Amino acid sequence: KAAEAYQKQLHLAELLGRPGPELAVIHVSLATTLGDMKDHHRAVSHYEQELRLRGGDALEEAQTWLNIALSREEAGDAYEQLAPCFQKALSCAQQAQRPQLQRQILQHLHAVQLRLRPQEA
Repeated sequence: KAAEAYQKQLHLAELLGRPGPELAVIHVSLATTLGDMKDHHRAVSHYEQELRLRGGDALEEAQTWLNIALSREEAGDAYEQLAPCFQKALSCAQQAQRPQLQRQILQHLHAVQLRLRPQEA
């Protein structure tokens, strides 16, 4: 029900020509809800929409790339699909000068490497 409500809200906001940042917030809410429902591929799609609508803020982009990586991991995607997402998240976190976020991203990447590519960890 929550996903349907967000989808309807997004549709109406698009019809009304709401600005990109406002649409981005709805996409994040929808992505989070879809992730909770274990619909990880659709969640990734909405996180990607958020990136397109809200580009330019390194901190926001870092968090979104991390969300994409974690959603793809939950979906069972291969390491080759996960690693670039973590790398983009790390690059944005470095640009935003957020060492705690950098550490969090590296910890997640290391856990993925241990699980999927132990020879690289």
